[in-house]
Amino acid sequence: GASLDAARRALDEAAPAPSSTTSSWDLGAAAVPSRAQPPKGCMTPSEWLDLATKYNDMNWVAQWQTNTRIGPQGQRKLEALRVGDKAGVFVLPGERVRLLGSEYAYRSSFRRFQDEQNGFTEAKLKRMGQECVIQATFNDDTLTCAFDDGITVDFPFESIQGYQK
Repeated sequence: GASLDAARRALDEAAPAPSSTTSSWDLGAAAVPSRAQPPKGCMTPSEWLDLATKYNDMNWVAQWQTNTRIGPQGQRKLEALRVGDKAGVFVLPGERVRLLGSEYAYRSSFRRFQDEQNGFTEAKLKRMGQECVIQATFNDDTLTCAFDDGITVDFPFESIQGYQK
């Protein structure tokens, strides 16, 4: 109904706007740093809300297919939306998350990996506490994050502040 449409509009308005092709020179203003954008094809906030609304009316096969497609973190987000909880951290493409801010916890979050791609590096230490947008997630519970400066880096899920299995 009307309240659902209002909620969708509010969610879409709260989502980061796509970057503009107009340069700051055209606007006569100081350059504004760009924000990392969600990857193409990820679910928008209004699509998540639509799915949460329709989920109970799906047959069990459609629910199973949906759960398989969205994975454990998507299932957590879907359940939270279904019970009215819009807060929470979900490790899904398109989500803006913050890396752990405690150096001890941050370093410890890499303990499953010794390789440079997913393990701890001094370059990753410089990203501690920063926000990023998840671009992709992988079956080994790792993710690729894009930062507002355009750099992408891989992390274990445990590096995300507020992460829950």
